[in-house]
Amino acid sequence: MRRLLAIASVLVIGAFTTASATAARQGPVIANLTGSQEVITTGASTPGTSLASGLATFRLSEDGQALRFRLSVSHLSGIFQAHIHVNGAGVNGPVVVFLFKSATPTGTVNGLLSQGTFTAADFVGPLTGHSLGELLTDIRSGDAYVNVHTLPNHPGGEIRGQLIMRADEEGD
Repeated sequence: MRRLLAIASVLVIGAFTTASATAARQGPVIANLTGSQEVITTGASTPGTSLASGLATFRLSEDGQALRFRLSVSHLSGIFQAHIHVNGAGVNGPVVVFLFKSATPTGTVNGLLSQGTFTAADFVGPLTGHSLGELLTDIRSGDAYVNVHTLPNHPGGEIRGQLIMRADEEGD
């Protein structure tokens, strides 16, 4: 019986160590945001023609329970929201987590818009009550994107980029 408990303990410890090591080796998740990736929406003024751009980067925490993010934009004004949505390229989808929200649209932003950390507890919409692993599955399958919404001309989104999971690089 003791031997069985010892083996079970080693397996449990090994499972947590493996999960933690996998999280530590996970490369960054990135999205290069451009106007040309936007999908035409009702009420948008010249969708897909914005010269603004952005970069969103995400890194899984050591314990695999949170994503740290950084969202930078260039030549963008009137920002009132930025989110992660779920759906493939060329298709609009529901919001699942907020990255930026302001009651008053910003002035021109050239640089860091927002940064922080979120967990599954921050999910909204169809991922409410689900695990972080579900979002990571959507990202791996190409079914998640970042969208930055501006007023008055692009309430449905001015720049957008699909999230791509990259392999960890040496020295990271």
